[in-house]
Amino acid sequence: MNLEPSEIFKVLSVETRVKIIDMLKTEGPLGAKDISLNIGITTAAVSQHLKILKQAGLVRSERKGYWIPYSIDEKAMANCKQ
Repeated sequence: MNLEPSEIFKVLSVETRVKIIDMLKTEGPLGAKDISLNIGITTAAVSQHLKILKQAGLVRSERKGYWIPYSIDEKAMANCKQ
């Protein structure tokens, strides 16, 4: 999904989402539970932030059994840099 720059900035205006992006960038694919333990918020809260990041096209996920790892969408991040 291609969002306008103003919409991307709105998504990234929440500090927790920026932390999630940074964590996925440095540590690679992680599940919501791992992210919640590292950030110190509930798994449900992380899931809501991931949902918004995914809708914005910044994060992607792929189910692997019961585990759903989330990772950075590199193409979308490259578009953000432009």
